[in-house]
Order: sequence, then structure tokens, then C-alpha cells
Amino acid sequence: MDGSDYASGPEASGLVRPGFATAADAQETERQSRLAVAGLLAEAVPEIEVVEMATNNPGFDLETSAERFRFVEVKGTVKRLPTFFLSEGERQFGTEHSEAYLLAVVYGMDLERASHEDIALSRAPLAPGAPLNPFKWTAVLPTSALRGPGALKFL
Repeated sequence: MDGSDYASGPEASGLVRPGFATAADAQETERQSRLAVAGLLAEAVPEIEVVEMATNNPGFDLETSAERFRFVEVKGTVKRLPTFFLSEGERQFGTEHSEAYLLAVVYGMDLERASHEDIALSRAPLAPGAPLNPFKWTAVLPTSALRGPGALKFL
């Protein structure tokens, strides 16, 4: 593996797809990544109880009976590196519950084969000094902004 974000050439046989995922791929990525992390937890701690949260649950995806990682945020990516998006709500929840929070990134996913390269586990992305990069901003245009098709002639 060369560590690049996307495969190219003949090895790109579905392992990685450039660009953003379709809605169906995003849903399947979430499903497969949650299953992979739940399986890893069950293998590591056989007596653990894992409960999957609703997809819109704020802050975490799996709740476990293990105090060290009671709240598990699961991310999945077809990229070859464990890169992910983290919402501000997820970041805040992780910071507030850092003693019991675990981030799991399933990467190198092949959705067609239902496989992945590995799972990265960490609390580090939420630690002080961790390299988090802002990605999205929310804005509201003023009510004085030009509107309607006629406004195009002024721009």
C-alpha cells in the first residue's frame, strides 16, 4: 500500500472510489463499519454487551458495557488511511466523555466484498493539541442580499 487516499490503475478494482459516497454507499459504509467494530469489541472482550444506537444518535454509535469505552463513535471509509469527518456535536460529546469515549475508524473498506483493511482505535483525535481541521461553516446571507433571477444581472 502506498498510503495514498485513493487507489489508481488496475488495483482500483472497487477498493476505493474517489469523490463522495452515494447515499446508498454511505448507508452501507455505516452498516458494515458498525458491524466490524462490534465484532472487534466482542472478540477483545467476550463478555461485553454492545448496543447499536439509532443512526441519528448525537455523539456516538455504539454503547457498551465496558466503562473504559462505554461510548464508541464509529467512522468508516473506503480510503486507505483512517480519515474521517467529525461533527462539532461528536467532538463535544467525545470531549465531555473522554474517560469513556472511543473513536473507531474502519478504513480501506470494500463494500462489495464486505471487507476492510483495518480498524484504527483512538481517543487521540479529541485530545488537546490533536490535528483537527475545520471543514464546514454555516452562514446566513443578509436579507439585503440580491434575490431572484433578475439579481443575476447585478452580479
